[in-house]
Amino acid sequence: MIGSTLPGVPGVILGRNNRIAWGFTNTGPDVQDLFIEKLDAAGGYVAPDGPRPFQVVDEIIRVKGGEPEKLRVRISRHGPVISDVLKAAQDESPQQNIVYADIEGNIGFIAAGRVPHRRATNDLKGMAPAPGWQEKYDWAGTIPFEQLPRSFNPPSGAIVTANHRITPPGYPHFISSEWEPPFRADRIQADVTSLAMRELLPKLLAARPRSEEARQALALLAQWDGAMAPERAEPFANRHAASLRAIYDLSDLEKSLYIHSGGQSGNILSDHYKAFSEAWAKNEYIPMRAERKTLDAEPHQLLKLVPAR
Repeated sequence: MIGSTLPGVPGVILGRNNRIAWGFTNTGPDVQDLFIEKLDAAGGYVAPDGPRPFQVVDEIIRVKGGEPEKLRVRISRHGPVISDVLKAAQDESPQQNIVYADIEGNIGFIAAGRVPHRRATNDLKGMAPAPGWQEKYDWAGTIPFEQLPRSFNPPSGAIVTANHRITPPGYPHFISSEWEPPFRADRIQADVTSLAMRELLPKLLAARPRSEEARQALALLAQWDGAMAPERAEPFANRHAASLRAIYDLSDLEKSLYIHSGGQSGNILSDHYKAFSEAWAKNEYIPMRAERKTLDAEPHQLLKLVPAR
């Protein structure tokens, strides 16, 4: 198995083994609703079935080098009251688009994760704080796993996920109203043409310059075709690119290629911290080999991680 990892996570997050290759992109679901709770005279809050008391939890936050901080948190049926709590953690994984391919020629994807099921009568859809005493804004559980967006061997022969809308027309559940534009999904890896800038250029060129510098900038833009090539003077500073790029050859996985915008090490003092940056910028790749005999025959270093005792 070979691929990309995250610090502290004992596993390959994006990569391949001897039979399949996989990757992730963010689905970007709307999984948070804010509720306005109506207080009653007794210090509780109003629910659809009448007044209820808050659950109260006393938290102690230990501060290094200082005295512990005490925090009293009120909890309604919707969760912690944010005027009591500035930050709450969720012990759940965010929804991800998981793409897959195997040596048998199959491809597929599923947007796996827990997404709230909002009723059809919920007209806010998480876009504004909802009245906590109205039942129509309550979550009706989560979207069943078998009804999450997915595809397996589609007729098009291709699957693209790039943080854009991945739900087909007529999909019955609300996932999000804040999908990314499809510009990146419409292009391939390392394609430097910016469809967003091609769409924006006519509007920029219609502007009236108010200075000589502005006139020169517009003249430069008039010659630009939207290519974000590093040697071009027209593009503005741009960092919107995939940090990890990989090409998996399912006919011979040992011929797979990858590149990362940084390096093998997360230690800024290491020679390997940004060893791949120049190749990444030039759209070059390095082999993604995993066979032991191949690795042993090439110059390499071995990093051993020994648990503390």
